Amino acid sequence: MKTISYSFLIFLMVITASCENENFVISNKLVGKWSYTTEASPQGIFVYELTINDNFSFLSKINSFGIYSGQNNQDLSGWSEFSGSLEEGENTLIFSAENYMWWDSFYDMTPVSEESNQTLFDDCTYKVTSNSLELTYITYPADAPVKTKRKYIRVE
Repeated sequence: MKTISYSFLIFLMVITASCENENFVISNKLVGKWSYTTEASPQGIFVYELTINDNFSFLSKINSFGIYSGQNNQDLSGWSEFSGSLEEGENTLIFSAENYMWWDSFYDMTPVSEESNQTLFDDCTYKVTSNSLELTYITYPADAPVKTKRKYIRVE
């Protein structure tokens, strides 16, 4: 009887380990640093960086370059970043920010850090293909919610 119990216990452990490995493999394609660059208006650029770690944490940072008068696109104007935990579902991601930091050269300041409870990329789905990560999520401009897509490129 003990042999059957031990065999059953080992069977359950193997099944559990298999499930955990399968989830890790799915998440593994998300792990890494991703980047997206766009022009700012009326001048400068924004560089969006998204780092996803294998412990289900993330860092989302926006760097602005050359947005102030007298600056060029190599001059850092400011940055902001959210960090927190990440939940993965079937083709869905939930980015729950726990910390928010920001700095702006216009104010000649030291970086500001504060707690956050914001969810980034509301109602987010994702697709990974070769070296790109496409997020589809909802943004909220003044008049109505808008379905938005952002395509990040993997940073090597």
